[in-house]
This record gives sequence, C-alpha cells and structure tokens, in this order.
Amino acid sequence: MRKAGYDDVERGEQGSTEEHLSVTQFKVMKEQERLDVLETKIEKKEQALQKIEKKTRITNEVANTFTEIEQMG
Repeated sequence: MRKAGYDDVERGEQGSTEEHLSVTQFKVMKEQERLDVLETKIEKKEQALQKIEKKTRITNEVANTFTEIEQMG
C-alpha cells in the first residue's frame, strides 16, 4: 500500500474490538457532531439574546419614565 502512495493508511491492531463504520454510519456520526456544535452555539446565542432583551426592556422603562416626567412639567 505504501508503494502505491497510501502513506497515511494504517492497518488495524490485532485483537482490536474497534468496528469499521459504513460510509452512512460515518456520515451520520459526523453530522451528529456538527449538530452538537451548532446546538451549543445556538444555546449561547439564545443566552446572549436574553441578556440584550433584558437590557432593552430596562432602557425602555427608563425612557418611558423620563417621558412621563417631562410631560408632567
């Protein structure tokens, strides 16, 4: 194999219990890993959004209070 240019291919170890994955199984595994990464990113973005929404709500309340005070005077 090495003579044919396949330097990065290694044979399995004798007595190993590792199982060869079919192409479909490998693709599913990689997509699951990708999904896990994306779900983590989504969770972080949702947390950031909640913080921004809270700050926006507080800012709007303060602005409304100032408007009410200005209208009184």
